[in-house]
Amino acid sequence: MIKSRKIKVAILGISVLVAAAVVFGIAWNNGLRDRLVPKRFGVVESGRICRSGKIHPAIIEETLKQYGIKTIINLTGPEGLQKAEDEAAKKLGIEIFNYKFLEGGLSPAPDYAAVIKTISDSRNAGRPVLVHCNAGENRTGGVIAVYRILVEGKPPDEAYAELLRYGWKKDNAMISHLNGNMKSVSEMLVDAKVIDRMPAPIPQLPVK
Repeated sequence: MIKSRKIKVAILGISVLVAAAVVFGIAWNNGLRDRLVPKRFGVVESGRICRSGKIHPAIIEETLKQYGIKTIINLTGPEGLQKAEDEAAKKLGIEIFNYKFLEGGLSPAPDYAAVIKTISDSRNAGRPVLVHCNAGENRTGGVIAVYRILVEGKPPDEAYAELLRYGWKKDNAMISHLNGNMKSVSEMLVDAKVIDRMPAPIPQLPVK
């Protein structure tokens, strides 16, 4: 009888733990994670450049402090800037640059060149940069991919792999767009003295 009762208690305990795990998993995937962990946050260059999605108001100030951010590049336009982010930036003396990037990373070459110049200028001035959009996948991913290839000289395959690591869903429309604008962006970055010379041949992201 005692053994049977112990088995029942054990089964009940396991059931409670499983139910709690399920509830936690649902909550985690429905907003709890973003309240505790910066959305798709990543370090592009230690102490200089970071990337993310839109960071929850509950942790935005703490995150900006932790990484010593001095420049925010917001790719969702001024209307997409969170009040909490704006307030935290003012409190911490952070400069915000708002760029209205098109969904899917399909903005024109001048927009890419302007953002990459802002990243480069801030980095070189010793002002750590955070680049973000809403999800941290396409718009941010596209900018960082082009930056990696044209400014850092990374192989396109590495930039492509990084896109995937940050949640980008394989989208040949964006890849074709970036490849089609790589020459124009390169020319603009040379003119702006962000890079010394045109890459030869013009690098291209893989289409898979």
